[in-house]
Amino acid sequence: MKRIFIVIVALLIIGLIAVLALNRTDSAAGAAPAIAGAPAAAALVARGEYLTKAADCVACHTVPESGKPFAGGVAFKLPFGTIYSTNITSDPTHGIGGYSDEEFVRAVREGVRKDGQHLYPPSPTPPIPP
Repeated sequence: MKRIFIVIVALLIIGLIAVLALNRTDSAAGAAPAIAGAPAAAALVARGEYLTKAADCVACHTVPESGKPFAGGVAFKLPFGTIYSTNITSDPTHGIGGYSDEEFVRAVREGVRKDGQHLYPPSPTPPIPP
């Protein structure tokens, strides 16, 4: 009986530590980390780079070994057919380079392209923190 009590207490302590570690506040308050070699005025670009790495955008929007990062075309074979990831490069014609902030947010959160068409069944993606 004493061993069971010790195991339960140990599990509670481990659980408490995990909760505290996962809910800690970040002293950076959402600021992107500095990128080596980036000019000081590149804060917005640094934040974008940070967010694309944190969200692992390359995993779904880059065909491996294509040499075209974020150009889309990754095939997802699903029970109802194959869908292809979209181009999220800064190209204003084929990518998202011509999107306003509002159009980009609508694409990510509501799954609607700039032209009003829907972005396949897998969109919108889960909410992305601001």
